[in-house]
Amino acid sequence: MEMTADLSRFSQTPVILHYSVAGRRVAVVMFCWKGKAHVEMGSECQDFAYAYLSSDFADADQLTLVVADGVSTRTRSRKGAEFACQALGKTLSDAATDVERLSDCFARGRSEFIKLCTNDARHRNGDLNAETEATAVIESNEVVEYATTALALSLGTRGYWAASVGDGAIYGVAVGGTAARLLTKINREGFSNEVRPLTNDQWQRSFDQSDADFVLDDTLEGFCLMTDGLSESIGDAGIYFGSVWPELKQRLDDPASLTEYAEAFCRYWEDRKFSDDDKTLVAVFLNP
Repeated sequence: MEMTADLSRFSQTPVILHYSVAGRRVAVVMFCWKGKAHVEMGSECQDFAYAYLSSDFADADQLTLVVADGVSTRTRSRKGAEFACQALGKTLSDAATDVERLSDCFARGRSEFIKLCTNDARHRNGDLNAETEATAVIESNEVVEYATTALALSLGTRGYWAASVGDGAIYGVAVGGTAARLLTKINREGFSNEVRPLTNDQWQRSFDQSDADFVLDDTLEGFCLMTDGLSESIGDAGIYFGSVWPELKQRLDDPASLTEYAEAFCRYWEDRKFSDDDKTLVAVFLNP
């Protein structure tokens, strides 16, 4: 198949990942698209996404997916999004899921995120021997430049757990996409682009998690994590995913077709003027 997609708009080219998690086949579709506003400004995409397995074994106990959306008014927000995915993903995937609450692991991961930001800022300032402990005031001018929101989904032996800070969205999807439920609240303040990010010392006020740790629902076909550049396009979730979900699923074995579809998908919502922001989607298919 001839590749016609404009790969320059993808900060993370569409990928299809196949896993075995707690005895269940899992397929993950992931991509990040640079929004029109950032293209016109010549700035980088502030979104980032990553997947972490709890082990390298053929059948892992847990899969953790993290999506972060850096706050565009902050100079180091792209790096902050990467740090958030790194810190939260590692902490959640390393969790002892039979004894630890994942909300506590998320908070610990957020502390690791602050350490990464602080250490990076000090190195950039030439302070190579500084302590890396995050004892500095979190609202310092250095750390807030890494401001980012975050979405996290952990899937394991007991089911799933979802959590978010900021204005992204996590959906549970069933019935071929025609039944979709928002799993965490979309938190905004003031107006649509104002959020309380992970760098804010009151981040807990924007934190939300799914109803209970690891609720197993056999009707679920998968999940979708989306930054606000896409989630703001959603009116009726059943209509939205009823169209998008089958299109993604039929491309799970065709990376070239997925890339072409992902570009058309992002351009469609951009041309409809729903959002000029960066657009990240992570779709998780259970037993595809």
